Parts: sequence; structure tokens; C-alpha cells
Amino acid sequence: MRKVKAEFTVEAALVLPIVLLVFVEVMRQGIDLCVEVKETMANESAYNAVADFRQRQLWNRFIEQR
Repeated sequence: MRKVKAEFTVEAALVLPIVLLVFVEVMRQGIDLCVEVKETMANESAYNAVADFRQRQLWNRFIEQR
């Protein structure tokens, strides 16, 4: 019976680092994405979604009238 417990210990010792590496890599990619989005939004701070929507409405009305 001791061999079974020892096998689980060895398997866990091999699998656990792989699981941790995958977890750390996913976290790193998430943090990189967050930083990239913040930088992009800082560069596009002049964008106004409401003004863009209203401009599109005006263009649609203009096109419909013709």
C-alpha cells in the first residue's frame, strides 16, 4: 500500500509545477492585456462615444431625406 501513496506523491511533484506555470502565465497575460488596454484608452481619451452616436444619427437622417 505504501507504493501507491509514494506514486501519488511523485505524480503530484511532477504535475504541480506544470499547473503553477500555466496559472502564472495566464495571470501574466491578463496583466499585460490590462496594461495595454489602459495605454490604449489613455491615447484615445479624446474619443466621445455619445458625440459619435449623435453624428451617425444626423448622417442617417440626412441620407433618409434624400
